[in-house]
Amino acid sequence: MPALLLILVLLMVFAVYGVAGHLDGRVRRHGPHALAWRWFSGAAHHGKPLTDRGWLRPGRKALTPTGHAHRRYYLPRWQHATWRTGYTLVAAVTGAGLLLQQSRTLAYLAVTGGAGCAYGGVRGWGRLQSWEHRRNYVRPLHVRLASKAGIPVAARPESWLEIPRDRSYAVLTWPQGAPLPKPQERDEIASAAASTLGMGGARKTWQLTGPEMKLHLTLPVPCPAHVTLRGETDEDGNVTVPGILEEIRTAGVNDLILGIGQESRTTQVSLQNDSPHLALSADSGKGKSVVVRCILPQVLLRGGIAAILDNKLVSHPWARGLPNVAYCDDIAKIHDFLVYLDDELDRRARFIRGHTDVYGNLTGNPGPRMMIVLEELNLMMNRLRTYWAELLSEDKSLPKDMRENLPAMSPAIRAMENASYIGRELKVHLLFVSQRLSAKATAGSGDVRMNMGTRILAGYDAATWDMLVGKETPMPPASKIRGRMQVNVKGGTGGPVETQIAFLTHEQARQLAESGTARVPWKLRHLTEFDGPDVPAAEAPEQPDLLRNASQPQAAAIAAVPHGAGPVRNWTTVRQAQEAGMLPRTWTKPGGAFRTAKSRAKKAGIPVPEVKGMRGTEAAYDAIEFADFIETITAAKERKS
Repeated sequence: MPALLLILVLLMVFAVYGVAGHLDGRVRRHGPHALAWRWFSGAAHHGKPLTDRGWLRPGRKALTPTGHAHRRYYLPRWQHATWRTGYTLVAAVTGAGLLLQQSRTLAYLAVTGGAGCAYGGVRGWGRLQSWEHRRNYVRPLHVRLASKAGIPVAARPESWLEIPRDRSYAVLTWPQGAPLPKPQERDEIASAAASTLGMGGARKTWQLTGPEMKLHLTLPVPCPAHVTLRGETDEDGNVTVPGILEEIRTAGVNDLILGIGQESRTTQVSLQNDSPHLALSADSGKGKSVVVRCILPQVLLRGGIAAILDNKLVSHPWARGLPNVAYCDDIAKIHDFLVYLDDELDRRARFIRGHTDVYGNLTGNPGPRMMIVLEELNLMMNRLRTYWAELLSEDKSLPKDMRENLPAMSPAIRAMENASYIGRELKVHLLFVSQRLSAKATAGSGDVRMNMGTRILAGYDAATWDMLVGKETPMPPASKIRGRMQVNVKGGTGGPVETQIAFLTHEQARQLAESGTARVPWKLRHLTEFDGPDVPAAEAPEQPDLLRNASQPQAAAIAAVPHGAGPVRNWTTVRQAQEAGMLPRTWTKPGGAFRTAKSRAKKAGIPVPEVKGMRGTEAAYDAIEFADFIETITAAKERKS
């Protein structure tokens, strides 16, 4: 212990001797009067200016060899001099008090020190809470735009930036006397500020009057919390929940209505102008099936056909049995469909080549628009590779004269790649659905991902955002609201558009799809059927088409068109629903939980599915009504929690 104290004493003596020698050298070199004047006037000890400031004018440029100076030297000299004089007076008064009134001075220092510690603790806690906000938004904006505002980077960002943590608004204040930016420069500054802060669609207002120029950024009216097909109104006729039915009626044949974004603007994309292929990347439970249920019925309604490659088996019960949808619910069917697709692409391409004149005009129709939904792409790619490896293994086990000499690469995966490279002219569109659209999920090819021009994201992280949108586009925080997604069109000028995707019930989606008149080719008809007998066809009166009801709001909003062969029986039992993964995972005893859910729903006035028949001793329900019911009670439980 004595040795440690001796070392500390020696270090203190060494430090004091060094400081004293340094001060003595300054006094000998410059003189005590010059040093005192420079100290109290806010100048550097050597008398050379460090910035271009004046007595009343703040500095904007460092004059040091390194181009940097402490932020105090950017203050007008009178302010810097005031700080230094105040420090000196406090030190002098404190020293005199310790000599003349030691006890009172110590008590005063104790009280002042305690108050200072409390104040510092509060300030420190506030800085700690806002540290991430300052690191991700305030500081980057300051570094990016300080030079354009004539403010040194060494200055405190808060000296001219007012940005709350929720980023509901932002105010950028230029110093007095700053030159007025040109109109083009103003647009660039405002766009850079909004992009850096992740305030997509922010309203930009310049205040050019008064002593200081300011840029105000305010967030637009946020997306609605819920969007449906028809919308809802209150007793006074005010819209409480917006709908997209009218937009669907008036949209072009190539347009898809996705939902409603900020400022109540409808979000739509074009399969002709924006991109023939779409990508949907979202975590589990973020609404991937809701997006597909919004997009696909619109394609079917306008005379298109669809194929759903469903690895999970139960993603879209509303589409089963439709004559304009090929539903592939096992890997063998998915493989066979993709092989068929490769031949169909070739057929359509040859048709277009043979029916296009020298001026590029196409005569004839190569076929109806086809939308292919690739559900859970990561899982599907793994299963396709495994399935093809098994076929290769079986092929090698056959006698030599019976071998088919299968290619090393799965023709189904190759067909998916081929479809991604072409599509616009052939009217074949892919909707990729995955939790994370990595190159591995797209047949190991980044080129396939490059063909996805419209990208819809939810529940993303920084790596996924950089991969699908780009590092140069600031990432807005992912929303916890189900169905709230970012819609980004590659090459678009406006950046990602935050959108509340329209929620269509399973019944509404099926009715829209049934309004389409196209039919899948005969080679795929077996994919539109279920195991089990069809319900006998019932004569139904012809009803007006959905698109013809725009001027008749009192008419039926959705009209079903009979198929001629009658609807297919699409029933499910509770046990089958559990095996298919349709029930909540918390239902350990699905039979009792379903009965309890129905009982509570009846008391709450929620429609419950009716028993359609019996399968053995189990009650069978319409799968669409069953899926809508489960989705309704699950959403109600999430809202309560």
